[in-house]
Amino acid sequence: MSSWDELVSIAAVIDRIAGMHRAAAEAALDEAGVQPSLAGVLWLLERAPADPSMREVAGQLGCDPSYVTLLAGQLEASGLAERVVADGDARRRVLRLTPRGSSAALQMLAAVAAASPLSNLPIHAQQELHAILGTSEASSAV
Repeated sequence: MSSWDELVSIAAVIDRIAGMHRAAAEAALDEAGVQPSLAGVLWLLERAPADPSMREVAGQLGCDPSYVTLLAGQLEASGLAERVVADGDARRRVLRLTPRGSSAALQMLAAVAAASPLSNLPIHAQQELHAILGTSEASSAV
């Protein structure tokens, strides 16, 4: 198998696993009464070390900031998140999960973890895969 064929095969496996994760996330959100279109933002907000700005959310999701504004409005209308003034900078607005939003996000993350075929890997293999994919992602961002 050529290097190109191997890369395409790896990409196909990653895509199938990502599809499984998306399906599990959507099912969990549906059960929680949350629109599946909000999955990416909920995932990002729950895993973020600090409340991100709208622009930072857009950068992480790879979408236009105006789309994040639309999603933020839906999150607020659903009681899942709120736009608040950033600590220490009154000019910046950040997006923060409410307790209901955090609960929905954690429910989604648990469902993804439970459905993931990656959970069958020993922890050392999961850590190795994480490191490999992280290195690959970082090198492609340059």
